[in-house]
Amino acid sequence: MNRRWMESIGLAQAIEGPIHFETGRPVRFQFLHNTEKAPSAPRFGTDRYQQGIEPAGYYMLLEDQESVIRNAPLSKGWIRGLANFQSPLVIRWNTCDGGYDEYSWKSRLFHAFGAKKGRALSRAILKAGYDAVVTVDNAIMLLDATTKEIVDLSRIR
Repeated sequence: MNRRWMESIGLAQAIEGPIHFETGRPVRFQFLHNTEKAPSAPRFGTDRYQQGIEPAGYYMLLEDQESVIRNAPLSKGWIRGLANFQSPLVIRWNTCDGGYDEYSWKSRLFHAFGAKKGRALSRAILKAGYDAVVTVDNAIMLLDATTKEIVDLSRIR
């Protein structure tokens, strides 16, 4: 990857308890996954969550350390597991404090990888050497940063 691409993608880091998320750095953590399928993006009209351009993969959230320690019961439709990534791509969720807009992580990846989406986008990210995408909020201080959406790409082949 060239330096300009790396800057445009919005690289980030986050430290949550003992877990350090950084691009290219192996990480292991407990996750939560919603087993209920997300509603499909509309064929016409607004794609509120940019599902039409998002990478394919296994979407998850970091389980907070307090819940891990307590082994807290989960709401219906949620499961927990253990993730182990060798080389995640850790990027800002949105580079301008917006939501799902032209500065979102999905839009930046879509443009950075030549307008690829879905499985094609996931394969391109894998080919670039990353096995996951970890998104991080826009905190100013590293210790205040928290993860948002996490996508395991290793299941895509």
